[in-house]
Amino acid sequence: MAADKGRYIIDKPGRKFPDELSADMREVYNQLIMPPKGVIHLDDVILSDENRRKLQQFVTELQHADQLRRHGLEPMSRILSYGASGTGKTLTAKALAYDLDYTMLMVDISQALAQGKASESIAKVFKLANELKYCLIFFDEVDAIAWNRDATVADTGDIRRATNSLFQYMDQMDDTNLFIACTNMLPRLDAAFERRFDLKLEFNRPELHIREAVSRFIRPPFKLRDDANPVTESIVQKRMKLSYYEIEGIAKRAMKRAVLSGTTEVSLAGIYEDFKLALRIKDRFNIDDTGDPRGTMLRR
Repeated sequence: MAADKGRYIIDKPGRKFPDELSADMREVYNQLIMPPKGVIHLDDVILSDENRRKLQQFVTELQHADQLRRHGLEPMSRILSYGASGTGKTLTAKALAYDLDYTMLMVDISQALAQGKASESIAKVFKLANELKYCLIFFDEVDAIAWNRDATVADTGDIRRATNSLFQYMDQMDDTNLFIACTNMLPRLDAAFERRFDLKLEFNRPELHIREAVSRFIRPPFKLRDDANPVTESIVQKRMKLSYYEIEGIAKRAMKRAVLSGTTEVSLAGIYEDFKLALRIKDRFNIDDTGDPRGTMLRR
């Protein structure tokens, strides 16, 4: 499958590889690297038509970066992805890195803050990316630091230092690198921070027919067996409010059942039963679209 990597061809002069780094920087690399788990392309990700169009424009500009710069124009390099958890923000970033053959480096801001290492983590990831070149720097839960000062969030010295550090390093980012930040809370973000992005992508629950959504994850040698009751399919389809990762999990469980039954045929009827169970759980515990459980059973 390695030959399939780098679907979008972009020259990468001056690129450095991990074995060329100093011992200290190799340690940082091992801490921050986000290795791909299998092959994932943008074409395989469930995206809205608008997001797919925006990402294609983003890639086109990168492919013609030299041409744009000869005319005094810079290609896009910063993306802000926002929306509920589980809607594909992280997966889209992974697919983009895979198709561009960029090294993906990830920082979980909330975790770094909890460890008192937010500013340090920000400095490390940008310095590493600027040395390697052609990296996709991915910040999850960026609203933990770059929030609107009017928001009801406890301000601390660590947060202020981390925010200032992020702004500084974004401005100093090597022009071969890309930066993607994710948030579940767009209204909470600082307006000056928002303005630093070339592209904003809104992620919502996938509005697809169940068959189409599931088929994205059923790969050879597996194939769907159309044994579903049309009435059940209609009922589940009308109530489908599951996230990208919930759909993926259901498809994986169905493939495991097929393997353990000695076949590669995945029962669509079994998949619909899994959907019905997942929907009943969400209803019972009153889980909203952000994944936040607010039912009385969980408040006890």
